[in-house]
Amino acid sequence: MFAFSDISIKRKLTFIIMVTSTITLVLAGAAYFTYDVLTLRDAMVRNVTMLSEIIGANSTADIVFGDQKSAEENLAKLGFNPHIVASCIYGKGGKVFASYLRKDMAGKLTLPALHEDGHHFGTDSLTQFRRIYLDNKPVGAVYLQYDLSELRA
Repeated sequence: MFAFSDISIKRKLTFIIMVTSTITLVLAGAAYFTYDVLTLRDAMVRNVTMLSEIIGANSTADIVFGDQKSAEENLAKLGFNPHIVASCIYGKGGKVFASYLRKDMAGKLTLPALHEDGHHFGTDSLTQFRRIYLDNKPVGAVYLQYDLSELRA
């Protein structure tokens, strides 16, 4: 068998430098990958939060006046974003007031019951609940489900 002690000093130093460089490159790559994933996750949360706030602001009057058709039209515009899987607006009592499902998800997905405000990363999607307020009183809530295909890419 080949013993490390039988190798010349030049080859030992070359070996040590190569091992050190390889470990450094692997660690740097792992750090960069981790940073990139965390940054993308934060950007996705900001994007979903912004969308839910816009939907909530545009749907306040719809909820208060019971205009379900207008709320459905607002949610249908989410179809322009291919990453939005589902969305709904909850009215009084936590009941679904209006909803949107991406075309490929029709019949495959059920909308969840109303939860606390916040976001949650699942295995294949990011979900967010956000309350809708009028004069500092909650009148409803928005639910958004965003797929993680961006993150996997």
